[in-house]
Amino acid sequence: MTIRIHPEDHIEILHQIESQWYNTAASAIVSYAANYADERFYAGAFWLCYVDYTMFGVPCFALNTESHLVNCDDEDRDSSIWSPPEWQYDVIDKAIETMSPYYRALTHSLSNKDEATWYAAIEEHWQLLARVSRRLTHDARNRSGRFSESLLPSDFVVGLLEEREGEPLFSRLVRASIAPEILTTLPSPSWEAAED
Repeated sequence: MTIRIHPEDHIEILHQIESQWYNTAASAIVSYAANYADERFYAGAFWLCYVDYTMFGVPCFALNTESHLVNCDDEDRDSSIWSPPEWQYDVIDKAIETMSPYYRALTHSLSNKDEATWYAAIEEHWQLLARVSRRLTHDARNRSGRFSESLLPSDFVVGLLEEREGEPLFSRLVRASIAPEILTTLPSPSWEAAED
């Protein structure tokens, strides 16, 4: 797949990434829920957002089921419930394949740019993944759009769970990607509470 846009226009590529991530993640969620109808999927997540100022890696998209947590003792369950690397479907390969051309185009558009430009692109990328997460959660919970026929539970949630970044960024991204009224209902939080 070739992305045909002006190679210098990283802002336009980020807009395309936002739109395409919604479609790609929604497709994965609906497909996995349908193909594993005996499972109860409780969450999806973006994670492993690798950037090194020479390339933008494709983030992983993950899904987990309640049955995957059943055999864990309480401590392991609490530590893995919001930890995508420990989930049943920690990397959905088809999502990475679909999104790879967009990230190659983004990397190309940022080549030879200064660090400030990269930093701004990284920040915008965090924000777009947060917006996609909130939109996916809203649509899945309201059975709207791509989710009108889905078999997901009413408390399904998608978040930006980039725990490898550490605090305070991890908690900031969780709060950006999950609405406060939903966040307060989630069990075993591994993020810091919002400061008043």
